[in-house]
Amino acid sequence: MRGHARLEGREDGRFRVRVGDYVIAADQVVVNTGTRSVIPAIDGLKEIKFIHAGLPWRAGPAALPTGNWLEWAARPEHLAMIGAGAIGLEMAQFYRRMGSRVTVIEFGSQIAGHEHPEIADSNLARLLACTAASSSGSNSCSPDSFFS
Repeated sequence: MRGHARLEGREDGRFRVRVGDYVIAADQVVVNTGTRSVIPAIDGLKEIKFIHAGLPWRAGPAALPTGNWLEWAARPEHLAMIGAGAIGLEMAQFYRRMGSRVTVIEFGSQIAGHEHPEIADSNLARLLACTAASSSGSNSCSPDSFFS
């Protein structure tokens, strides 16, 4: 279903969501605001395969496929994530949990650049702890431990 949605309230412990003329009851709701990636102007980027969030799948120059990260069929062995904002960190966490090695590159002074520095530092510490736990084979790192 696609359209503008409105949360109308709760009923019997479920969310009541209106999309156009339809009303849906759901136990959980995911808010997808239609965020789009910014593709940076980096020399050589147009000549390689890359994935991103939110843009439609397209054939890149020299027929190299690029596309939305949720449409990418193969799990990369190693992924370089350019940007450590909300989308970059989400993608990095997703691919790390799926077993890819991930390198996050941030050109700003901190990850999650729109956050207060103390929050960004806390998120960085949790992200590093989760990465260390994943690398050691420990299963002690949950999504809640990073995003709490």
